[in-house]
Amino acid sequence: MPHGGNLVIETGNVSLDETYSRSHAGVEAGDYVMIAVSDTGMGMDTETQSHIFEPFFTTKGPRGTGLGLSTVYGIVKQSGGYISVSSEPSKGATFRVYLPRVSAAGEALAPQPPAIVGEFAQGQETILLVEDEATVRELTQQYLQAQGYTVFEAAEPNTALQISRAHSGPIHLLLTDVIMPGMNGRELAQRVTASRSETRVLYMSGYSENTIAHNGTLDAGINLLQKPFTLPALRARVRQVLESPQPQEAAMSAGLLEVTKGKAAPFRAQRFKLNLPLKYREIGDRDWRVGTTENISRSGMLFRAEELISPNVQLEINLVLPPEIAGLAATEVMCRGEVVRTVEAESPAMSPALAAKILQYRFQHGSKLAEA
Repeated sequence: MPHGGNLVIETGNVSLDETYSRSHAGVEAGDYVMIAVSDTGMGMDTETQSHIFEPFFTTKGPRGTGLGLSTVYGIVKQSGGYISVSSEPSKGATFRVYLPRVSAAGEALAPQPPAIVGEFAQGQETILLVEDEATVRELTQQYLQAQGYTVFEAAEPNTALQISRAHSGPIHLLLTDVIMPGMNGRELAQRVTASRSETRVLYMSGYSENTIAHNGTLDAGINLLQKPFTLPALRARVRQVLESPQPQEAAMSAGLLEVTKGKAAPFRAQRFKLNLPLKYREIGDRDWRVGTTENISRSGMLFRAEELISPNVQLEINLVLPPEIAGLAATEVMCRGEVVRTVEAESPAMSPALAAKILQYRFQHGSKLAEA
């Protein structure tokens, strides 16, 4: 943190069950001591995160050896534990180390059934589950149905909106991921609750609370279940939200209110008039060029470029989306686009413009490429 900031160290005892182990390669079910270190520093992009535990990889140039985190990784693995990282540029990072918990005699504790805080009534409500990761969606749906809930599931927001319009009965809870192709979870919640004021909202996110919170606390009206979560934790959080007093969904940011004054067609990507810096290059090129968006949606963008590029040429485009588009926090995204139109510069002082449709994109917090 070259300009100062906050450093938070947390410890806790956690129990990871077989369900968690099956969905996280290399993790064995059991009791662990968790040590988390979070900062509000510069953060890391996806590419950096994919290499940080490799020997001799460094971001410090000649001053770095590239052996620090690789050594930590080796010690943790030799101790029977594992380490994870969550980060994004300009939003800090959180490292979590899980070490097997042992008894006073030095023996590893046998896996214990997850503790359930309080007793929860069998569910009877209807839940609309929206999650683009198939494994997470299917496991969550099966578990909640086993608890007695009626669960409608959708792999993307537009399907969820169709279900909401078609279902004649109440939808008591919208359980949605934050970052998804086509529409973020916050925008989906706004659309669903606009016609269903009784629906409560619970977000799921892989971001740490430090990343999406302001001054250490979440905005009023936002209920968050942080990924990864255990199934008992899911059950408890769902019940808690359903039984809490009916909240008002947190107000949209001023920027988002401004761009949503006119109603958009249900399945048409909303267009934002935003001037965002970006980098772009033709597929196969090594050097990046710089530009600025004129307007942007989840299906395409118009941006000022260094020079004209012929239609049908494919580009890599890198930019950071603000919270009003990305969801609860600013998010770096890497796009693959195709030039569909060129606009000559209106004057010598202006740059030409390129209109590009988005073919694929990858959000910073994950490695999955989503089809646009």
